[in-house]
Amino acid sequence: MQYSWCLCPTLKQKTDNQVITTAMKKNIIRKVYWGMTVLFGLAGCNEEKPATFDQINGIYFNNRLLNNTIVDSTNVTFVYTSADTMTVTVKVQALGRPVAYARPIDISVAGGNAIEGTDYELVSVAEMPAEAVNLDYNVQLNRTAVQKYKKIRDVTSTITDLS
Repeated sequence: MQYSWCLCPTLKQKTDNQVITTAMKKNIIRKVYWGMTVLFGLAGCNEEKPATFDQINGIYFNNRLLNNTIVDSTNVTFVYTSADTMTVTVKVQALGRPVAYARPIDISVAGGNAIEGTDYELVSVAEMPAEAVNLDYNVQLNRTAVQKYKKIRDVTSTITDLS
């Protein structure tokens, strides 16, 4: 490129300056882009522990139908038996991992018109055994004189606590 003593640059000088300026701008943009990529890449990386079942401590009813559908209630009847009591097994399953000690379960009635001690009895203390995640809890149903002519609405139990 030749220099001229003229204060007004020629068209060729303007074009050469624009090419140099455009190349410098592209170079600066590339450097900023890669610098930001490295910065965000390093700042965005942090080690996170994946969520596991270690801290979950709950239970649910695991009653299933023949087609493996989980249900929250069971229908029973005294029509086919002459016995005055019937035992119904309620399957309870823990969420999370088994532990080395027995865990008490608080089972209570949430609805219905059945009366505990008269229409049904919670036979034993509900407790998840040590190193277990399944429990078959038995509820004893009692046939009363009222049940011989009147239907007693289903007893619905809820599990409120697994300590």
